[in-house]
Amino acid sequence: MTIEEILNAQREAYLHEYSELSNSCDGAKEILLAMNNESEEELFSLYRPDCLLKDENGEFSMKDYISNVYFNHDSIEISFNEGVLELNPFQWCSVRIDIEGTIQNLDELIAWGEKWIDLDDVKEVNKETGFQEVIHSISIENIPSDKQTIYIDMGTSPIQAFIELLDILKLSGVGKIIIKEN
Repeated sequence: MTIEEILNAQREAYLHEYSELSNSCDGAKEILLAMNNESEEELFSLYRPDCLLKDENGEFSMKDYISNVYFNHDSIEISFNEGVLELNPFQWCSVRIDIEGTIQNLDELIAWGEKWIDLDDVKEVNKETGFQEVIHSISIENIPSDKQTIYIDMGTSPIQAFIELLDILKLSGVGKIIIKEN
C-alpha cells in the first residue's frame, strides 16, 4: 500500500464513525475556540471540539468523539533526504509524531497548522462531505530540542493536509519521523 492509500483508509475509517456521531450534535460543530494554556504560540491554544453544546442553564460543554476505529496496516519505513519516515497504525483523531532531530523550519510547520485549523475561521462546510475539512488541534512538546513530539487531531481534514505535513517534516532537517497512535 502507498502512504496515500493508508492515509485515506485511516481517514475514511474515522469519518465513517465520526459522521454518525456528529449527526447527534445539537450544538455547533467544529467551532474554533481559543483555550487558556501556557503556550506562547497562538496556534497551540486553538481547538475545534467535535460538538459544542449549551445546556438549559446557559453553560457550555464540549463533546469530542473518541474513536476506537482505525485501519490496521503493517508498519512501513520510507527513506527521505537524510532521514527515515516510519508509519505505524494510528487513529486519524489522535496522531502522535515523534521526531528525532530539531525542526529547522518551525515557521513552516506553524503556517501549515494555521492553514489547516483555519485560523481566520473562514472555511465553509464542504457541501459534498458535510465537514469543514479542518484539523481540530495541534501541539508540540520539547521545542527546541533534538527530540520533539507533535500531537494532532486531524479532525475532518483531507489527506492532502497530512501529505503537506509530511512534506514539511521531511524538509525540516530531522533524522527520523515516527507516526503512531497517541
